[in-house]
Amino acid sequence: MFRDQTIAAENGWRRIFAVADDARVTMALLAIPLMVIGVAVLPTGPAITLALALYAIAGGMVLYFAVRTGNMQRFGPANRVTWLRTGLTTIIAGALAVADTPALLNWWIIGALAGAALALDGLDGWLARHHAVSSPFGARFDMETDAALILVLSLLIGVSDKTGLWIIAAGALRYVFVAAGRVWPVLTKPLPPSNRRRAVCAIQVGALLACLLPVVTNDMATVIGGMALAILCLSFGRDILWLLHRPLNQNTD
Repeated sequence: MFRDQTIAAENGWRRIFAVADDARVTMALLAIPLMVIGVAVLPTGPAITLALALYAIAGGMVLYFAVRTGNMQRFGPANRVTWLRTGLTTIIAGALAVADTPALLNWWIIGALAGAALALDGLDGWLARHHAVSSPFGARFDMETDAALILVLSLLIGVSDKTGLWIIAAGALRYVFVAAGRVWPVLTKPLPPSNRRRAVCAIQVGALLACLLPVVTNDMATVIGGMALAILCLSFGRDILWLLHRPLNQNTD
């Protein structure tokens, strides 16, 4: 019995190291083209430095949680796509260093990067299902990447005075919800999968992406951003009511 336990522990450590090595190789390889894109897109040294710092911080966090879960055989193609989306998000976030001077940024290119991140959303889930490598870590990684992209886009729009700082609420709502769960544990109960929630996430990214584009005027951006924020508030409100009044229900839309 002791020998079997030892072998199982050794296999577990081998699996963890394999996941970590796979993730590190993915991050290192993608760092090269992403750095080239970042240098080409971001106009100043501080913007590039911010993007690189966020890339490193995100990489450390992903490695930590990927290893901590301990239930994956490898990092896998789905998580590689999600990491590519994360890398694109860090480049977009680098623009925050100069967002208060909008003339320094090529908003069409920033929008194209955000559009690429949005287009890749869904591919990671398909790959996970196609290769039968779905995992709780992968689902959480995908969700956190979506949340980070929405937060970064809302910050860019708010800081650049395209709408006003109120638009940052679109990116902050999810983090406020998580923080509220520390006070009201009922909010930490798992929510069933929801097509509505996925659609609302896509609407947020699409709406915020539209607000960024130079062809969209400030008034138009205010209307688009306001409508998207209202939809997001309704979605969060529905989930909160579900958690408060039907915590054992397993059906949602």
